[in-house]
Amino acid sequence: MCMSVTNDLLVIDPMHEYKGQVLLLIRDINNEEVHRQYGEGTAGFAVNIRDLPDGRYYFNIYVSHGSSYWARFSRQCPGFVKERGHARFSTFPFAFYNRLQMHSWPTDKAFLSRQLVPTRQYQSDNRTIMDYARSIAKGHLFTNTKILAVHDFVAMSIAYDTDALKSNRYLFSDCSALATLRQRRSVCQGYTNLSIALLRALGIPAMEVPCYALGQGSRGGWEFEKNRKAVSANHVLTAAFTGRRWSVMDITWDSDLEYVNGSEREKTGCGISHCYFDMTPSMLSLSHKIIP
Repeated sequence: MCMSVTNDLLVIDPMHEYKGQVLLLIRDINNEEVHRQYGEGTAGFAVNIRDLPDGRYYFNIYVSHGSSYWARFSRQCPGFVKERGHARFSTFPFAFYNRLQMHSWPTDKAFLSRQLVPTRQYQSDNRTIMDYARSIAKGHLFTNTKILAVHDFVAMSIAYDTDALKSNRYLFSDCSALATLRQRRSVCQGYTNLSIALLRALGIPAMEVPCYALGQGSRGGWEFEKNRKAVSANHVLTAAFTGRRWSVMDITWDSDLEYVNGSEREKTGCGISHCYFDMTPSMLSLSHKIIP
């Protein structure tokens, strides 16, 4: 999904994967709703912000599923600032920092070769993993589409183990790629391990990216000093090398499955998302801070 903001308009481009209705809410710095607008996801829409006074604003985008609306993004969308009648997107505190981290990841042959090696967590040489990888990649000629196919397979196949998280069982669970594939549920580490193993089995260098993420294990947003100064990771992402650059994805957040009270269920019913696939540094910085 693409967005743009000018002095008078906030433009939401068509979201072709959503055929239902879309709801946009704009709130001011005091969290008071200042605008509400409905539109069709496949059509996109523009919002007139000319009459909004100068200040900082935040917005959320929701998509319909049946009679309910679910957040398009798991976290608050980027806000915008109006100053002297001119509007621009807000800058988030870790956009520059995350960009530097991502640009510092090596792309030399020796480093990339190490990101293809099977490990106890990424059993990319296991026959089952290799068979799944070949099946997932069948019909895909390009590295980018293979990476997307792996993302979609893991997001559609693995349920987030909320029971294990709440009971702290995940601390002692086997989150390796093979165990995650067999159990069909895990926490973020399992999503990452499985995706890395499948990618490496396809000859695509892949690595995990520890980060601090807003959400589970944290409260509030970047406005809280505790979150901004976090130095320990509470989440993990997957990075895959496309042949020219590293592509970062949060498959955990893009999945719509969870394991709760001993059974699997859909979280929203909207299916998998691609909001957190191949994130730009700016998109990543809405809710993630890379921990070196």
